[in-house]
Amino acid sequence: QVVVWIMLVSVVGLTLGLSIASRTLSNLRQSSELEGANRAFSAAEAGIERALYDLEQTGMVESVLTPTPLLESGAEYSYEVTEGGSGQEVVWPSLVEKDGVVQIDASGVTGRVMVYWVDGGDSGQVGSRASLLITAISKEGEDDYAVERWAYNPSDTGGVPRDNGFEASAGAGGTFGGVTFLENTAWLDLPATGGDKEQIIRVMALYNGGSGNRVGLRAESEMFPDQYHTITSRGVSGEAERVVEATRSKPALPAFFDYILLNLSGGGLSK
Repeated sequence: QVVVWIMLVSVVGLTLGLSIASRTLSNLRQSSELEGANRAFSAAEAGIERALYDLEQTGMVESVLTPTPLLESGAEYSYEVTEGGSGQEVVWPSLVEKDGVVQIDASGVTGRVMVYWVDGGDSGQVGSRASLLITAISKEGEDDYAVERWAYNPSDTGGVPRDNGFEASAGAGGTFGGVTFLENTAWLDLPATGGDKEQIIRVMALYNGGSGNRVGLRAESEMFPDQYHTITSRGVSGEAERVVEATRSKPALPAFFDYILLNLSGGGLSK
């Protein structure tokens, strides 16, 4: 019986020892994997920061597809840069919040444009439709600028009248860029009269307190230039890989610029 008890205690002790060893190895492996994942994420962020720095300093940025070491961490990063927003139709990648502004580079566009807003596939936007203040500014000379301005209410204001003197949305909407828009303006005549003119279109959203609105623009016959860069950075450390993506649009004037412009021109804005 003594031998049996000794064997039983030995088996139990061995089982406990193996269990503890297994748990320790598992914890060490998880710790190593977590450390590798953190290094990979840091490397991916470093790729984003490098690309944004190049873009800020030179106005240009190119893809870096060859893995680049991140100091002495053992991690590497590479990134791909794509340009977006060019073409006859532009869908802005982020929502325009209340009192927020999206600024579109319309250089070279001299005809007419139509502005669309409210993504019909997003119930939040459908129930919180913005009114739009649209401003087109064209550089006609060294110190000479031409300005055109329009203001539109949506076809559905949620039962709350907006007595602001804005035009009414055409309400027909349209689908492009994977978005079905519910609201649209009439065709707007841009101030630029020559294809080489620098020109911007600013779209400010008003009243949409519940949700930002998706905004898109369609040119009647010409092409918008690129509007933004999308940077997809991959960080690798051992077997761990992390991907970080960032979108950077062209520099834009702050939202309060539109109010200043209204005051300088003697216009009024009722909200």
